[in-house]
Amino acid sequence: MNKFETGVRKARAQQIRLYGFLVALLFLAGLVLAGMLVFASGTSIDIQPTEASDTGKLEVSTGAAIAIGRVVYSLTGEMDIALSAPGFKSETRAIRAAEKGTVVVV
Repeated sequence: MNKFETGVRKARAQQIRLYGFLVALLFLAGLVLAGMLVFASGTSIDIQPTEASDTGKLEVSTGAAIAIGRVVYSLTGEMDIALSAPGFKSETRAIRAAEKGTVVVV
Protein backbone atom coordinates (compact mmCIF):
# COMPACT_ATOMS: atom_id res chain seq x y z
CA MET A 1 0.00 0.00 0.00
CA ASN A 2 1.41 3.37 -0.97
CA LYS A 3 1.19 6.73 0.84
CA PHE A 4 -1.76 7.90 -1.26
CA GLU A 5 -3.95 4.93 -0.31
CA THR A 6 -2.94 5.31 3.33
CA GLY A 7 -3.91 8.98 3.23
CA VAL A 8 -7.26 8.17 1.61
CA ARG A 9 -8.02 5.55 4.28
CA LYS A 10 -7.13 7.96 7.09
CA ALA A 11 -9.29 10.68 5.55
CA ARG A 12 -12.21 8.25 5.16
CA ALA A 13 -11.89 7.11 8.77
CA GLN A 14 -11.75 10.72 9.95
CA GLN A 15 -14.85 11.58 7.90
CA ILE A 16 -16.75 8.59 9.31
CA ARG A 17 -15.85 9.67 12.86
CA LEU A 18 -17.00 13.23 12.12
CA TYR A 19 -20.35 12.13 10.66
CA GLY A 20 -20.84 9.67 13.51
CA PHE A 21 -20.22 12.45 16.02
CA LEU A 22 -22.67 14.77 14.23
CA VAL A 23 -25.38 12.09 14.10
CA ALA A 24 -24.88 11.34 17.81
CA LEU A 25 -25.04 15.07 18.59
CA LEU A 26 -28.30 15.50 16.65
CA PHE A 27 -29.77 12.44 18.36
CA LEU A 28 -28.80 13.80 21.76
CA ALA A 29 -30.30 17.20 20.92
CA GLY A 30 -33.54 15.47 19.89
CA LEU A 31 -33.63 13.57 23.17
CA VAL A 32 -33.09 16.77 25.14
CA LEU A 33 -35.89 18.51 23.22
CA ALA A 34 -38.24 15.57 23.73
CA GLY A 35 -37.39 15.53 27.43
CA MET A 36 -38.08 19.24 27.72
CA LEU A 37 -41.48 18.77 26.08
CA VAL A 38 -42.31 15.93 28.45
CA PHE A 39 -41.46 18.00 31.51
CA ALA A 40 -42.99 21.21 30.21
CA SER A 41 -46.65 21.67 30.95
CA GLY A 42 -48.86 21.48 27.91
CA THR A 43 -51.70 23.99 27.76
CA SER A 44 -54.56 23.04 25.44
CA ILE A 45 -56.11 25.89 23.49
CA ASP A 46 -59.81 25.60 22.64
CA ILE A 47 -60.67 28.08 19.89
CA GLN A 48 -64.30 29.21 19.84
CA PRO A 49 -66.52 29.32 17.79
CA THR A 50 -66.14 25.95 16.10
CA GLU A 51 -65.98 27.55 12.64
CA ALA A 52 -62.90 29.51 13.69
CA SER A 53 -61.34 26.42 15.26
CA ASP A 54 -61.44 24.52 11.98
CA THR A 55 -59.37 27.11 10.09
CA GLY A 56 -57.68 28.86 13.00
CA LYS A 57 -53.95 29.42 13.24
CA LEU A 58 -52.14 29.40 16.60
CA GLU A 59 -48.71 30.96 17.13
CA VAL A 60 -46.63 31.80 20.17
CA SER A 61 -45.87 35.52 20.00
CA THR A 62 -43.78 35.94 23.17
CA GLY A 63 -42.27 33.59 25.71
CA ALA A 64 -40.20 30.42 25.63
CA ALA A 65 -42.85 28.12 24.21
CA ILE A 66 -43.70 26.01 21.21
CA ALA A 67 -47.13 25.34 19.72
CA ILE A 68 -47.81 21.86 18.39
CA GLY A 69 -51.31 21.54 17.02
CA ARG A 70 -53.64 23.07 19.60
CA VAL A 71 -51.28 22.49 22.55
CA VAL A 72 -48.71 25.03 23.72
CA TYR A 73 -45.69 23.72 25.64
CA SER A 74 -43.99 26.36 27.75
CA LEU A 75 -40.76 26.23 29.68
CA THR A 76 -41.49 29.50 31.43
CA GLY A 77 -44.55 30.53 33.38
CA GLU A 78 -45.92 33.16 31.04
CA MET A 79 -46.41 33.49 27.31
CA ASP A 80 -48.56 35.27 24.74
CA ILE A 81 -50.32 33.45 21.92
CA ALA A 82 -51.68 34.93 18.72
CA LEU A 83 -54.80 33.40 17.19
CA SER A 84 -56.17 34.13 13.75
CA ALA A 85 -58.77 32.62 11.44
CA PRO A 86 -60.08 33.81 8.07
CA GLY A 87 -63.23 35.88 8.57
CA PHE A 88 -62.70 36.31 12.31
CA LYS A 89 -61.01 38.96 14.42
CA SER A 90 -57.42 38.11 15.34
CA GLU A 91 -56.64 37.98 19.03
CA THR A 92 -53.57 37.94 21.22
CA ARG A 93 -54.06 36.23 24.57
CA ALA A 94 -51.73 36.12 27.55
CA ILE A 95 -51.36 32.70 29.18
CA ARG A 96 -50.24 33.08 32.78
CA ALA A 97 -48.51 30.58 35.06
CA ALA A 98 -51.75 29.70 36.84
CA GLU A 99 -53.28 28.55 33.52
CA LYS A 100 -50.41 26.21 32.58
CA GLY A 101 -51.55 22.63 32.08
CA THR A 102 -55.22 23.53 31.72
CA VAL A 103 -57.63 24.05 28.82
CA VAL A 104 -57.86 27.71 27.82
CA VAL A 105 -60.94 28.78 25.85
CA VAL A 106 -60.30 31.66 23.44
